Amino acid sequence: MGMFDYIYHEGREYQTKDTPAQMLDTYEIRGTQLWYKSVYREWVPDSDELFGGHLEPISEEWQYLDDFSGQIVFYDTETDYLALFWEGEMIRIKELKDL
Repeated sequence: MGMFDYIYHEGREYQTKDTPAQMLDTYEIRGTQLWYKSVYREWVPDSDELFGGHLEPISEEWQYLDDFSGQIVFYDTETDYLALFWEGEMIRIKELKDL
């Protein structure tokens, strides 16, 4: 299965593997614009943890991805969609059937 990112569209949560990193990042389609939730973290050492510590979120901000052009397929247990973007703007969305 592997890693994926989350993408929100019209109030629903989906998964995708078509975003740059698939590191459980969060994206959102707002109207026709693609946004990314940028989270800044710092390492917190803790000798009791498996890797000797963990990453702690310290701040976050939403960024409009005006430089993203391409397609994103996103899905949940019921529906799959294909969205096409040009410079951060969704120019077409289509429900995929019978995959």
